[in-house]
Amino acid sequence: MQRVLDTILKKSTPTSSEHRKDKKIIEHVVSTLTKNLSAQNQSAQVMVGGSFAKQTYLKNDKDVDLFIRFPLGTNNISELAKRACAPFKPKTIHGSRDYFLFTHKALHFEVIPVFNITHPDHAQNIMDASPLHVAYVTKHLKNVDDVRLFKALCKAHHVYGAESYISGISGYVLELLVIYYGSFTSALRHIANWGEDAFVDPAKHYSGKEPAKRALSKSKHSPLILIDPTQKTRNAASALSKRNFNYLKKISRAFLDNPSKKLFEDALTLPLLRAQAKKENHFFVSKNLRITGKKDIYLAKLHRALRKLNKKLELLDFTILALGFIPDTNYVRVYAVFPSRFIPLIKRVIGPPKHMKKHANLFVKRWAGKSIRGPYSYGGHVCVDVERTLSDAKEAFFVFLLDALERFS
Repeated sequence: MQRVLDTILKKSTPTSSEHRKDKKIIEHVVSTLTKNLSAQNQSAQVMVGGSFAKQTYLKNDKDVDLFIRFPLGTNNISELAKRACAPFKPKTIHGSRDYFLFTHKALHFEVIPVFNITHPDHAQNIMDASPLHVAYVTKHLKNVDDVRLFKALCKAHHVYGAESYISGISGYVLELLVIYYGSFTSALRHIANWGEDAFVDPAKHYSGKEPAKRALSKSKHSPLILIDPTQKTRNAASALSKRNFNYLKKISRAFLDNPSKKLFEDALTLPLLRAQAKKENHFFVSKNLRITGKKDIYLAKLHRALRKLNKKLELLDFTILALGFIPDTNYVRVYAVFPSRFIPLIKRVIGPPKHMKKHANLFVKRWAGKSIRGPYSYGGHVCVDVERTLSDAKEAFFVFLLDALERFS
């Protein structure tokens, strides 16, 4: 097992020169923001957050979180942060509190204005508590390589990320699990033995799962309840879906049973999906879309659009075996798998029982001139045959995907 882990670590860990290069870029940005804040007579602190601050980032990770921590009571902190970012020509992302995106020398920065708090009860926005997470992990995490291994495994299986279109686990949750269980392999052993649900309370805020569930909002219940050690009323794993909870158990068992580098390879690629569909004699279709705007927002909208697409296809009697998407840097690949490309062109519409003459007559009248056969009796019901408007899964996929995209764009 150790040989496999060493190989994965070597592949996943930035080299010393890569680390120095990234650090230099980040320090330049932090220095620029700090100077610009001082020019506005602001005593705010610019803090590196996320995996870069905790040294748990993977090779080729290019996303950097920066928190501008303003003293409580400061007015218009988003506007002050925007001015500080001005040299980098940031894009404003509107929300409960505006934040800012820009790219500088191949690193993608997300600058988030927050209030400088020491206790989560003082938070005026959910992001105000994020620097407290960094402080907790930095203090308690013994081995960053354990987090890197865990992150590499979850990324390979597309269960990394708390975004609505992933419903997986965040980097913070991975870090908390490694801290709580002691190591990567120990975490996998415990995860493999989780039951229908799991309860983790690193700071022992509660006497058990049930008191914790009563204290939490029902909307924040999830298969894994992980009480945030910095904030007892928060389930850090609330985004995790039942499907991904079970999948996490599955891949943990798979690695423990047979430690292999293959489990750290991307498990969801178009070639793999296409090959699997071909092997099972299913029909596979895909479409590349260019991501516009903020990636997470675009993908969240696409996720909702695909749910509607799924319902429309089902209403037309198509069976969908799989429907999803694979994001890349600037593009997303939407795919679908059907049992076969075509469904019968002719559809039998079953009406009311024959003995219900009034309803049967209304049914016949409704379909008069629209059916290609009938009315006729089938199984004691009056029926007609109609021609489908769409019987080609590929055509239906593209028609309704285009419609869904037009609606959310």
